[in-house]
Formats: sequence, structure tokens, C-alpha cells
Amino acid sequence: MSGADSPTCGAQGAPCKNIDQAVKIAASGDFIKMAGGTYIYANVGNGCGATITSIICAANKSLTIRGGYSPATWVFNPGANPTIIDGQNLYR
Repeated sequence: MSGADSPTCGAQGAPCKNIDQAVKIAASGDFIKMAGGTYIYANVGNGCGATITSIICAANKSLTIRGGYSPATWVFNPGANPTIIDGQNLYR
């Protein structure tokens, strides 16, 4: 996956690298598109507290997160672009 985690990432031309960063800066009601690939714990400081280590933490937000998008064109095709959220038997 490409992209860079920053306070302003998230636009189609400047995606966030990690899901948790996208969730962290998203507003309630936002739709987050995920490019195909495997996503693992990134420790980006999600605001859910030090006792919760998770790949995605969306506390107090209502979001739609959908994977299966092409990283090149952002066309939705989950068969060609499988998206995996992998807790590596360690994280939620």
C-alpha cells in the first residue's frame, strides 16, 4: 500500500498509508475506501487509549469502511483487490 500518514491525508490523490490514520482524521459519517492489500497494526496513536491496541479504533464515530478498491484507479473490484485486516493474532 502506498500513501503517507499525515494530518491532511485521505484524499484520493493523497491517501493515508494506514487505516487507523484515516479513521483518526475522519469525521462521523465519512466513507473510507481501502485499496486492496493486507493491513496490520501501525501504532499511529488512534486516540483510543494506551490499553487498547487495535488495527482500527473508531470510538465515538459512525463510519463506513470498505475495501476492495484498486490502488491505481480506485475502482471497486474486491475479487481483484482483496483487502485483509490482519491482527496477527496479537491485535483486535
